[in-house]
Amino acid sequence: MKLRTQISLLTALLSAIPVFVLGGVAIFNAQRSFNQAIDNSLVATINEPRLLRELRGNALAPIRGLADSFISIARYEQDGSLTLIRSAGNNSDDFLFPKLTPDQIIQASNGIITVEDEYKFRILTFESRRNEIYVLAASLEGAQEAVGEVISRTALAAIIIAFLSGLIAWFFVSRIFRPINQIVTTAHSVASGNFAQKMPKTKDGTEFGELTNAINKMLNSLRQFVSDASHELRTPLTVIRGYSEILQKTNLDKELQARAVARIETESLRMEKLVKDLLTLTKADESKNQNFDLVNLTLVVKEYFEDLKIQNPTRNIKINLPNNFEIQADQDSIQQLFSNIVQNIVRHTPNDSQVEVTGAENSDTMEIIIDDSGPGIPENLRAQVFERFSRIDESRSRETGGFGLGMSIIKSIVEKHNGKISLEDSKFNGLRIRLTFKKTI
Repeated sequence: MKLRTQISLLTALLSAIPVFVLGGVAIFNAQRSFNQAIDNSLVATINEPRLLRELRGNALAPIRGLADSFISIARYEQDGSLTLIRSAGNNSDDFLFPKLTPDQIIQASNGIITVEDEYKFRILTFESRRNEIYVLAASLEGAQEAVGEVISRTALAAIIIAFLSGLIAWFFVSRIFRPINQIVTTAHSVASGNFAQKMPKTKDGTEFGELTNAINKMLNSLRQFVSDASHELRTPLTVIRGYSEILQKTNLDKELQARAVARIETESLRMEKLVKDLLTLTKADESKNQNFDLVNLTLVVKEYFEDLKIQNPTRNIKINLPNNFEIQADQDSIQQLFSNIVQNIVRHTPNDSQVEVTGAENSDTMEIIIDDSGPGIPENLRAQVFERFSRIDESRSRETGGFGLGMSIIKSIVEKHNGKISLEDSKFNGLRIRLTFKKTI
Protein backbone atom coordinates (compact mmCIF):
# COMPACT_ATOMS: atom_id res chain seq x y z
CA MET A 1 0.00 0.00 0.00
CA LYS A 2 1.39 3.38 -0.98
CA LEU A 3 2.28 5.88 1.71
CA ARG A 4 -0.24 8.46 0.49
CA THR A 5 -2.99 5.85 0.78
CA GLN A 6 -1.89 4.98 4.30
CA ILE A 7 -1.88 8.64 5.31
CA SER A 8 -5.31 9.21 3.77
CA LEU A 9 -6.78 6.18 5.53
CA LEU A 10 -5.17 7.21 8.80
CA THR A 11 -6.59 10.73 8.45
CA ALA A 12 -10.03 9.30 7.73
CA LEU A 13 -9.78 7.03 10.77
CA LEU A 14 -8.58 9.82 13.06
CA SER A 15 -11.42 12.04 11.81
CA ALA A 16 -14.03 9.34 12.48
CA ILE A 17 -12.80 8.48 15.98
CA PRO A 18 -13.91 11.78 17.63
CA VAL A 19 -17.32 11.45 15.98
CA PHE A 20 -17.74 7.93 17.36
CA VAL A 21 -16.52 9.03 20.80
CA LEU A 22 -18.88 12.01 20.93
CA GLY A 23 -21.67 9.88 19.46
CA GLY A 24 -21.05 7.22 22.09
CA VAL A 25 -21.25 9.81 24.85
CA ALA A 26 -24.44 11.23 23.32
CA ILE A 27 -25.99 7.76 23.00
CA PHE A 28 -25.09 6.91 26.59
CA ASN A 29 -26.57 10.16 27.89
CA ALA A 30 -29.67 9.78 25.75
CA GLN A 31 -30.23 6.21 26.93
CA ARG A 32 -29.78 7.26 30.54
CA SER A 33 -32.10 10.27 30.09
CA PHE A 34 -34.82 8.13 28.48
CA ASN A 35 -34.62 5.52 31.22
CA GLN A 36 -34.61 8.18 33.92
CA ALA A 37 -37.67 9.88 32.42
CA ILE A 38 -39.52 6.55 32.20
CA ASP A 39 -38.60 5.67 35.79
CA ASN A 40 -39.73 9.07 37.02
CA SER A 41 -43.07 8.62 35.24
CA LEU A 42 -43.56 5.18 36.81
CA VAL A 43 -42.85 6.52 40.30
CA ALA A 44 -45.07 9.58 39.75
CA THR A 45 -47.91 7.38 38.56
CA ILE A 46 -48.02 5.12 41.63
CA ASN A 47 -47.85 8.19 43.87
CA GLU A 48 -50.98 9.72 42.29
CA PRO A 49 -53.83 9.59 44.89
CA ARG A 50 -56.62 9.25 42.28
CA LEU A 51 -54.97 6.33 40.53
CA LEU A 52 -56.62 3.55 42.58
CA ARG A 53 -60.12 5.02 42.18
CA GLU A 54 -59.70 5.08 38.43
CA LEU A 55 -58.26 1.57 38.36
CA ARG A 56 -61.32 0.14 40.09
CA GLY A 57 -63.47 1.44 37.26
CA ASN A 58 -63.87 -0.02 33.81
CA ALA A 59 -61.00 -1.99 32.41
CA LEU A 60 -59.04 -0.24 29.74
CA ALA A 61 -60.71 3.06 30.53
CA PRO A 62 -58.60 6.17 29.95
CA ILE A 63 -56.77 7.50 32.98
CA ARG A 64 -56.43 11.03 31.80
CA GLY A 65 -53.76 13.08 33.54
CA LEU A 66 -52.86 10.23 35.88
CA ALA A 67 -50.37 8.25 33.77
CA ASP A 68 -48.25 8.88 30.73
CA SER A 69 -49.49 7.33 27.53
CA PHE A 70 -46.57 4.89 27.29
CA ILE A 71 -47.43 3.19 30.61
CA SER A 72 -49.53 0.05 30.70
CA ILE A 73 -51.21 -1.09 33.94
CA ALA A 74 -52.34 -4.58 34.91
CA ARG A 75 -53.67 -6.25 38.07
CA TYR A 76 -51.91 -9.31 39.35
CA GLU A 77 -54.49 -11.98 40.19
CA GLN A 78 -54.20 -14.67 42.85
CA ASP A 79 -53.89 -17.38 40.21
CA GLY A 80 -50.77 -15.65 38.86
CA SER A 81 -52.43 -14.18 35.80
CA LEU A 82 -52.41 -10.54 34.78
CA THR A 83 -55.56 -8.59 33.98
CA LEU A 84 -54.78 -5.71 31.65
CA ILE A 85 -56.44 -2.55 32.96
CA ARG A 86 -54.82 0.10 30.86
CA SER A 87 -52.93 -0.38 27.62
CA ALA A 88 -50.22 2.04 26.59
CA GLY A 89 -51.26 4.48 23.90
CA ASN A 90 -54.88 4.74 22.76
CA ASN A 91 -57.50 2.33 24.03
CA SER A 92 -57.69 0.71 20.61
CA ASP A 93 -53.99 -0.14 20.61
CA ASP A 94 -53.34 -3.82 20.89
CA PHE A 95 -50.25 -3.58 23.02
CA LEU A 96 -49.03 -6.76 24.65
CA PHE A 97 -48.15 -6.72 28.33
CA PRO A 98 -44.92 -8.49 29.25
CA LYS A 99 -45.07 -11.93 30.80
CA LEU A 100 -43.92 -11.82 34.40
CA THR A 101 -42.97 -14.48 36.90
CA PRO A 102 -43.87 -14.29 40.62
CA ASP A 103 -40.20 -13.62 41.41
CA GLN A 104 -40.17 -10.67 39.01
CA ILE A 105 -43.36 -9.31 40.64
CA ILE A 106 -41.64 -9.46 44.04
CA GLN A 107 -38.47 -7.83 42.69
CA ALA A 108 -40.44 -5.04 41.05
CA SER A 109 -42.14 -4.26 44.37
CA ASN A 110 -38.75 -3.32 45.78
CA GLY A 111 -37.72 -1.15 42.85
CA ILE A 112 -37.91 -0.72 39.12
CA ILE A 113 -36.56 -3.66 37.12
CA THR A 114 -35.99 -4.32 33.44
CA VAL A 115 -37.75 -7.26 31.83
CA GLU A 116 -37.08 -8.43 28.31
CA ASP A 117 -40.00 -9.99 26.45
CA GLU A 118 -40.84 -9.10 22.86
CA TYR A 119 -39.49 -5.67 23.83
CA LYS A 120 -37.68 -4.39 26.88
CA PHE A 121 -39.89 -3.05 29.67
CA ARG A 122 -39.34 -1.16 32.86
CA ILE A 123 -41.53 -2.75 35.54
CA LEU A 124 -42.75 -1.38 38.89
CA THR A 125 -45.43 -2.95 41.17
CA PHE A 126 -47.37 -1.61 44.15
CA GLU A 127 -49.96 -3.00 46.54
CA SER A 128 -53.23 -1.24 47.42
CA ARG A 129 -54.88 -1.18 50.84
CA ARG A 130 -57.13 -4.02 49.73
CA ASN A 131 -54.00 -6.11 49.04
CA GLU A 132 -54.46 -5.79 45.31
CA ILE A 133 -51.18 -5.87 43.38
CA TYR A 134 -50.90 -3.61 40.36
CA VAL A 135 -48.14 -3.80 37.80
CA LEU A 136 -46.97 -0.78 35.80
CA ALA A 137 -45.02 -1.51 32.60
CA ALA A 138 -43.34 1.04 30.37
CA SER A 139 -41.97 -0.17 27.07
CA LEU A 140 -38.45 0.89 26.09
CA GLU A 141 -39.24 0.43 22.41
CA GLY A 142 -39.55 4.14 21.79
CA ALA A 143 -36.35 4.85 23.68
CA GLN A 144 -34.56 2.12 21.77
CA GLU A 145 -35.80 3.47 18.47
CA ALA A 146 -34.61 6.96 19.44
CA VAL A 147 -31.23 5.62 20.50
CA GLY A 148 -31.05 3.58 17.30
CA GLU A 149 -31.73 6.74 15.34
CA VAL A 150 -28.89 8.49 17.17
CA ILE A 151 -26.59 5.56 16.42
CA SER A 152 -27.52 5.55 12.74
CA ARG A 153 -26.98 9.28 12.40
CA THR A 154 -23.70 9.11 14.30
CA ALA A 155 -22.44 6.29 12.06
CA LEU A 156 -23.57 8.14 8.94
CA ALA A 157 -21.90 11.34 10.12
CA ALA A 158 -18.70 9.45 10.92
CA ILE A 159 -18.66 7.80 7.49
CA ILE A 160 -19.28 11.09 5.69
CA ILE A 161 -16.64 12.93 7.75
CA ALA A 162 -14.14 10.09 7.31
CA PHE A 163 -14.75 10.00 3.56
CA LEU A 164 -14.40 13.76 3.16
CA SER A 165 -11.32 13.85 5.40
CA GLY A 166 -9.70 10.99 3.50
CA LEU A 167 -10.54 12.61 0.17
CA ILE A 168 -9.11 15.98 1.26
CA ALA A 169 -6.04 14.26 2.73
CA TRP A 170 -5.52 12.34 -0.53
CA PHE A 171 -5.71 15.56 -2.53
CA PHE A 172 -3.23 17.48 -0.37
CA VAL A 173 -0.90 14.51 0.20
CA SER A 174 -0.81 13.90 -3.56
CA ARG A 175 0.22 17.52 -4.08
CA ILE A 176 2.79 17.34 -1.29
CA PHE A 177 4.14 14.01 -2.51
CA ARG A 178 4.41 15.11 -6.13
CA PRO A 179 8.20 15.61 -5.76
CA ILE A 180 8.43 12.04 -4.41
CA ASN A 181 7.07 10.72 -7.70
CA GLN A 182 9.75 12.66 -9.56
CA ILE A 183 12.40 11.43 -7.11
CA VAL A 184 11.30 7.82 -7.59
CA THR A 185 11.37 8.22 -11.37
CA THR A 186 14.85 9.73 -11.23
CA ALA A 187 16.05 7.02 -8.83
CA HIS A 188 14.85 4.31 -11.23
CA SER A 189 16.69 6.07 -14.04
CA VAL A 190 19.89 6.18 -11.96
CA ALA A 191 19.45 2.51 -11.04
CA SER A 192 19.28 1.76 -14.76
CA GLY A 193 22.72 3.31 -15.21
CA ASN A 194 21.91 6.91 -16.11
CA PHE A 195 24.20 8.59 -13.58
CA ALA A 196 23.83 11.98 -15.28
CA GLN A 197 20.38 12.40 -13.72
CA LYS A 198 19.71 14.89 -10.96
CA MET A 199 16.92 14.97 -8.44
CA PRO A 200 14.20 17.56 -9.19
CA LYS A 201 14.50 20.92 -7.52
CA THR A 202 12.24 21.27 -4.50
CA LYS A 203 11.61 24.02 -2.01
CA ASP A 204 14.57 24.60 0.29
CA GLY A 205 13.99 24.25 4.00
CA THR A 206 11.48 21.42 3.60
CA GLU A 207 12.04 17.72 4.25
CA PHE A 208 11.78 17.03 0.52
CA GLY A 209 14.27 19.79 -0.17
CA GLU A 210 16.75 18.27 2.27
CA LEU A 211 16.11 14.82 0.77
CA THR A 212 16.75 15.92 -2.81
CA ASN A 213 19.85 17.88 -1.80
CA ALA A 214 21.21 14.83 0.07
CA ILE A 215 20.50 12.51 -2.87
CA ASN A 216 22.06 14.97 -5.32
CA LYS A 217 25.18 15.09 -3.15
CA MET A 218 25.21 11.31 -3.10
CA LEU A 219 24.87 11.18 -6.89
CA ASN A 220 27.66 13.71 -7.28
CA SER A 221 29.86 11.61 -5.00
CA LEU A 222 28.92 8.49 -6.94
CA ARG A 223 29.74 10.14 -10.26
CA GLN A 224 33.01 11.43 -8.86
CA PHE A 225 33.83 8.00 -7.47
CA VAL A 226 33.11 6.31 -10.82
CA SER A 227 35.17 8.96 -12.61
CA ASP A 228 38.09 8.60 -10.19
CA ALA A 229 37.97 4.81 -10.30
CA SER A 230 37.85 4.91 -14.09
CA HIS A 231 40.83 7.28 -14.12
CA GLU A 232 42.80 5.06 -11.73
CA LEU A 233 42.09 1.99 -13.87
CA ARG A 234 42.62 3.73 -17.21
CA THR A 235 46.27 4.56 -16.56
CA PRO A 236 47.49 0.99 -15.95
CA LEU A 237 45.24 -0.32 -18.73
CA THR A 238 46.80 2.16 -21.15
CA VAL A 239 50.29 1.08 -20.12
CA ILE A 240 49.39 -2.63 -20.40
CA ARG A 241 47.85 -2.11 -23.85
CA GLY A 242 50.82 -0.11 -25.07
CA TYR A 243 53.40 -2.66 -23.98
CA SER A 244 51.20 -5.52 -25.24
CA GLU A 245 51.32 -3.95 -28.71
CA ILE A 246 55.09 -3.68 -28.42
CA LEU A 247 55.37 -7.39 -27.54
CA GLN A 248 53.45 -8.25 -30.70
CA LYS A 249 56.17 -6.75 -32.90
CA THR A 250 58.69 -9.01 -34.63
CA ASN A 251 62.46 -8.78 -34.10
CA LEU A 252 61.86 -7.11 -30.71
CA ASP A 253 64.94 -6.09 -28.73
CA LYS A 254 65.36 -8.34 -25.66
CA GLU A 255 65.91 -5.38 -23.36
CA LEU A 256 62.70 -3.71 -24.55
CA GLN A 257 60.90 -7.03 -24.31
CA ALA A 258 62.00 -7.46 -20.69
CA ARG A 259 60.95 -3.91 -19.88
CA ALA A 260 57.53 -4.47 -21.47
CA VAL A 261 56.95 -7.65 -19.47
CA ALA A 262 58.06 -5.93 -16.24
CA ARG A 263 55.81 -2.92 -16.83
CA ILE A 264 52.81 -5.11 -17.66
CA GLU A 265 53.37 -7.04 -14.42
CA THR A 266 53.75 -3.84 -12.39
CA GLU A 267 50.60 -2.26 -13.75
CA SER A 268 48.68 -5.54 -13.35
CA LEU A 269 49.67 -5.64 -9.69
CA ARG A 270 48.60 -2.02 -9.35
CA MET A 271 45.18 -2.84 -10.80
CA GLU A 272 44.90 -5.88 -8.57
CA LYS A 273 45.63 -3.76 -5.50
CA LEU A 274 43.03 -1.20 -6.56
CA VAL A 275 40.38 -3.91 -6.96
CA LYS A 276 41.32 -5.39 -3.58
CA ASP A 277 41.04 -1.97 -1.98
CA LEU A 278 37.57 -1.50 -3.44
CA LEU A 279 36.52 -4.90 -2.14
CA THR A 280 37.98 -4.04 1.26
CA LEU A 281 35.91 -0.88 1.44
CA THR A 282 32.77 -2.80 0.48
CA LYS A 283 33.38 -5.45 3.12
CA ALA A 284 34.13 -2.81 5.74
CA ASP A 285 30.81 -1.10 5.01
CA GLU A 286 28.91 -4.39 5.21
CA SER A 287 30.56 -6.04 8.23
CA LYS A 288 30.33 -3.39 10.91
CA ASN A 289 29.69 -4.77 14.42
CA GLN A 290 30.41 -8.36 13.39
CA ASN A 291 31.64 -10.87 15.95
CA PHE A 292 35.23 -9.95 16.83
CA ASP A 293 38.08 -11.69 18.61
CA LEU A 294 40.57 -10.36 21.12
CA VAL A 295 43.45 -8.68 19.25
CA ASN A 296 46.69 -7.43 20.79
CA LEU A 297 47.30 -4.06 19.12
CA THR A 298 50.82 -3.86 20.52
CA LEU A 299 51.94 -6.94 18.59
CA VAL A 300 50.33 -5.76 15.34
CA VAL A 301 51.82 -2.24 15.60
CA LYS A 302 55.29 -3.54 16.39
CA GLU A 303 55.14 -6.00 13.50
CA TYR A 304 54.45 -3.36 10.84
CA PHE A 305 56.56 -0.52 12.22
CA GLU A 306 59.55 -2.78 12.78
CA ASP A 307 59.17 -3.85 9.14
CA LEU A 308 59.24 -0.15 8.26
CA LYS A 309 62.46 0.27 10.26
CA ILE A 310 64.08 -2.62 8.42
CA GLN A 311 62.99 -1.20 5.04
CA ASN A 312 64.18 2.32 5.96
CA PRO A 313 67.16 1.96 8.35
CA THR A 314 67.71 5.72 8.30
CA ARG A 315 64.34 6.37 9.97
CA ASN A 316 64.20 7.10 13.68
CA ILE A 317 61.25 4.96 14.81
CA LYS A 318 60.12 4.78 18.45
CA ILE A 319 57.32 2.53 19.73
CA ASN A 320 55.99 3.12 23.22
CA LEU A 321 52.94 0.89 23.79
CA PRO A 322 51.78 -1.21 26.76
CA ASN A 323 52.47 -4.92 26.40
CA ASN A 324 48.79 -5.90 26.45
CA PHE A 325 47.00 -3.23 24.45
CA GLU A 326 44.00 -5.41 23.53
CA ILE A 327 40.60 -4.76 21.95
CA GLN A 328 37.82 -6.86 20.43
CA ALA A 329 38.49 -6.64 16.68
CA ASP A 330 38.89 -8.43 13.38
CA GLN A 331 42.54 -9.51 13.14
CA ASP A 332 42.83 -9.16 9.35
CA SER A 333 41.24 -5.72 9.32
CA ILE A 334 43.52 -4.44 12.08
CA GLN A 335 46.55 -5.72 10.20
CA GLN A 336 45.39 -3.98 7.05
CA LEU A 337 44.76 -0.80 9.04
CA PHE A 338 48.37 -0.48 10.18
CA SER A 339 49.71 -1.77 6.86
CA ASN A 340 47.98 1.13 5.10
CA ILE A 341 49.22 3.62 7.69
CA VAL A 342 52.80 2.43 7.18
CA GLN A 343 52.40 2.58 3.40
CA ASN A 344 51.18 6.18 3.63
CA ILE A 345 54.17 7.09 5.80
CA VAL A 346 56.52 5.51 3.25
CA ARG A 347 54.83 7.28 0.34
CA HIS A 348 54.41 10.75 1.83
CA THR A 349 57.38 11.26 4.17
CA PRO A 350 61.15 11.33 3.53
CA ASN A 351 63.12 8.13 4.18
CA ASP A 352 64.95 9.71 7.12
CA SER A 353 61.88 11.24 8.78
CA GLN A 354 61.09 10.55 12.41
CA VAL A 355 58.16 8.33 13.48
CA GLU A 356 56.88 7.74 16.99
CA VAL A 357 54.00 5.49 18.09
CA THR A 358 52.58 5.92 21.59
CA GLY A 359 49.62 4.51 23.44
CA ALA A 360 47.28 5.99 26.04
CA GLU A 361 44.61 4.19 28.02
CA ASN A 362 41.59 5.75 29.72
CA SER A 363 38.74 4.23 31.73
CA ASP A 364 36.71 3.16 28.69
CA THR A 365 38.91 3.95 25.65
CA MET A 366 42.43 3.39 24.40
CA GLU A 367 44.36 5.52 21.93
CA ILE A 368 47.20 4.93 19.53
CA ILE A 369 49.00 8.11 18.43
CA ILE A 370 51.31 8.06 15.41
CA ASP A 371 53.53 11.13 14.89
CA ASP A 372 55.81 11.72 11.92
CA SER A 373 58.09 14.54 10.82
CA GLY A 374 56.91 14.61 7.22
CA PRO A 375 55.33 17.55 5.38
CA GLY A 376 51.98 17.03 7.10
CA ILE A 377 48.57 17.97 5.74
CA PRO A 378 47.06 21.48 5.98
CA GLU A 379 44.20 21.62 8.47
CA ASN A 380 41.65 22.70 5.86
CA LEU A 381 42.43 19.63 3.73
CA ARG A 382 42.46 16.95 6.43
CA ALA A 383 38.81 15.96 6.05
CA GLN A 384 39.31 15.67 2.28
CA VAL A 385 41.99 12.97 2.52
CA PHE A 386 39.41 10.47 3.82
CA GLU A 387 37.43 10.77 0.59
CA ARG A 388 37.97 8.00 -1.91
CA PHE A 389 40.61 8.84 -4.53
CA SER A 390 41.24 12.18 -2.83
CA ARG A 391 43.99 14.31 -4.29
CA ILE A 392 45.18 17.36 -2.36
CA ASP A 393 47.64 18.36 -5.04
CA GLU A 394 46.15 18.09 -8.54
CA SER A 395 49.50 18.87 -10.15
CA ARG A 396 51.17 15.81 -8.63
CA SER A 397 50.89 12.14 -9.51
CA ARG A 398 49.01 9.51 -7.57
CA GLU A 399 52.24 8.33 -6.01
CA THR A 400 52.93 11.74 -4.46
CA GLY A 401 49.85 13.92 -4.47
CA GLY A 402 46.95 11.48 -4.04
CA PHE A 403 45.75 9.16 -1.29
CA GLY A 404 43.81 6.76 -3.52
CA LEU A 405 41.76 4.48 -1.30
CA GLY A 406 44.31 4.11 1.50
CA MET A 407 42.94 6.70 3.92
CA SER A 408 39.36 5.72 3.05
CA ILE A 409 40.19 2.14 3.99
CA ILE A 410 41.83 3.28 7.21
CA LYS A 411 38.76 5.28 8.21
CA SER A 412 36.37 2.48 7.23
CA ILE A 413 38.27 -0.08 9.32
CA VAL A 414 38.36 2.23 12.34
CA GLU A 415 34.64 2.97 12.08
CA LYS A 416 33.95 -0.74 11.55
CA HIS A 417 35.32 -1.20 15.08
CA ASN A 418 33.25 1.70 16.47
CA GLY A 419 36.41 3.75 16.74
CA LYS A 420 37.40 7.26 15.72
CA ILE A 421 40.28 8.66 13.67
CA SER A 422 41.50 12.24 13.64
CA LEU A 423 44.37 14.05 11.94
CA GLU A 424 46.27 16.64 13.97
CA ASP A 425 49.54 18.51 14.04
CA SER A 426 52.45 16.31 15.04
CA LYS A 427 54.90 17.29 17.76
CA PHE A 428 57.52 16.86 15.01
CA ASN A 429 55.72 19.47 12.86
CA GLY A 430 54.39 16.73 10.60
CA LEU A 431 51.14 14.74 10.79
CA ARG A 432 49.64 13.06 13.84
CA ILE A 433 47.14 10.21 13.40
CA ARG A 434 45.08 9.60 16.52
CA LEU A 435 43.17 6.30 16.66
CA THR A 436 40.62 5.89 19.45
CA PHE A 437 38.98 2.53 20.25
CA LYS A 438 36.49 1.53 22.88
CA LYS A 439 37.63 -1.19 25.24
CA THR A 440 34.31 -3.01 24.84
CA ILE A 441 32.53 -3.04 21.50
